[in-house]
Amino acid sequence: MATLQELIVKIGADTDGLDKIEQGLGKVRDVGSKMTDVGKGLTVGVTTPVVGMGAAILKTAGDFEAGMNGVRAVTGASGQDFEDLQAKAREMGATTAFSATEAASAMEFLGMAGWDTNEIMAGLPDVLNLAAAGSVDLAEAADIASNIMSGFGIEATEKIGRAHV
Repeated sequence: MATLQELIVKIGADTDGLDKIEQGLGKVRDVGSKMTDVGKGLTVGVTTPVVGMGAAILKTAGDFEAGMNGVRAVTGASGQDFEDLQAKAREMGATTAFSATEAASAMEFLGMAGWDTNEIMAGLPDVLNLAAAGSVDLAEAADIASNIMSGFGIEATEKIGRAHV
């Protein structure tokens, strides 16, 4: 049987190992704390902007849908005609200085001026060009174009401004 003195010596020796374990645990805590700080930094630096971009994309899509619903309301377009109008608005958004939502807005103005689906599809590029060239908003460009064309009896499907020799 071990004497009390031997036990004290043995316990004293064993506490050295515990000190090393405690030091190791302290290092693990430090690493964990640093990883938590990195995670917080990523949340602010990466996750927040990604969430913001997602929200902006959803808003843009919602704005486009709302614009196209306005087009549907004033033109009565449905089925393939409506799909063609949507495709044209997206095309104009990709190929002009205006967004697809702005193109949809111009379509709505033209529809309010009495243009049908085919006339809107044919005349929209020229209305967008007029707005860009004249530095006017789309409502004003649509109003100008439709008024002038009506006044001269020009169909929206006709190309104007080209000399015929």
